Amino acid sequence: EVRELCKELGVKHFSRHDIAIYNQRKGMYRRKTKAGNLNSWRTEHEHMYDIVAQLDMDHVPKSNYLMRVLGYFSDPTVGFVGVPQIYKNTKRWIARGASQQTHFFYGPLQQGFFGAHMPSLTGTTHIYRVSAMSGFGGYAPTIAEDYLTGMHFFSNGWKGVYVPEVIAEGEGPTSWTDYFNQQMRWSYGLFEILFKHSHK
Repeated sequence: EVRELCKELGVKHFSRHDIAIYNQRKGMYRRKTKAGNLNSWRTEHEHMYDIVAQLDMDHVPKSNYLMRVLGYFSDPTVGFVGVPQIYKNTKRWIARGASQQTHFFYGPLQQGFFGAHMPSLTGTTHIYRVSAMSGFGGYAPTIAEDYLTGMHFFSNGWKGVYVPEVIAEGEGPTSWTDYFNQQMRWSYGLFEILFKHSHK
């Protein structure tokens, strides 16, 4: 159904399903991981682009999305541009609480990090310079692939930009199970980075 819809809309479709080289037990093409999905697409298609916008499938960009982010790449030292993760389904009270919980991070914290040219890379929606990403091999194969990938940008001399505007909206968790699974995944991912990927 997805392939047919893409064909109808004139959208290029890619899947790593049943492609052995893109379904490894570990590494850049680690199976059942978001990083593995993204890196598989990168290997096949990224060479055709200078700038790539990545949005999760439950996020919808506003009509001015690209206009608000592309100009920052006129600075040749900018590796990526990030925007806040905003939930639009806040009539559901668990999603509303999850959204409100992040306001401090996507507000003063991210803006402060941006003051040092080092905002956190937000995986749900961001835009990156292909030459920057390809310089260190792509998305980090971890649970919190966005956070560690952002660190790779910085450690390779690239700057990040943060645009504190609602230019894309997505779906937040609507049940306690989804909420706690999300929190557990993020927490585990950051501890994994701390103990397995940070310099001692």
